[in-house]
Amino acid sequence: MREHFAVCLREQGIEANATQRWQRGVTRRSLGQPEFHNARKVQTDKERTRKHAIARKKKTLLLKTMQNRLMDVECSVRSGKPIPDPPGIVKAKAKRQELTDLLNDVINELNAGSSQDKMLVRATKEHLQKLPPVKSAVQEAVNSLTDKARLQKRAEVKRTTTKNR
Repeated sequence: MREHFAVCLREQGIEANATQRWQRGVTRRSLGQPEFHNARKVQTDKERTRKHAIARKKKTLLLKTMQNRLMDVECSVRSGKPIPDPPGIVKAKAKRQELTDLLNDVINELNAGSSQDKMLVRATKEHLQKLPPVKSAVQEAVNSLTDKARLQKRAEVKRTTTKNR
């Protein structure tokens, strides 16, 4: 839809560009349109009870999924082993690699150009460096917990060394 809109704008003489999510470095999907609109709707009692019944069923599945994720995080933090990439993250990493390769090709082409091209090279390199790493929410949770644990250990070591002096 974004690409079609950009084409229509270009036909009207307005410069427009539509990039795909992976080209912008965004790896997480947003809420789907039905979920977004259902959250905003005011419903009748009958609709509300039906949706609550469906939600309860989904909630139990979601709770089980969340419990499994928490157990994975706990096991990973305790063992020190990283969580393997789920299929969606593997796909996102492949897209990120594709983007990186494309941008590196562009950088190599522009390096031989003028000073304006060199400014584009710098901007492209900065964009590549600012891209967030591709990780699942569970992997981010493990990383934040291990980082917090490291910081606590460092603080504890500093406290014990200052007490011994």
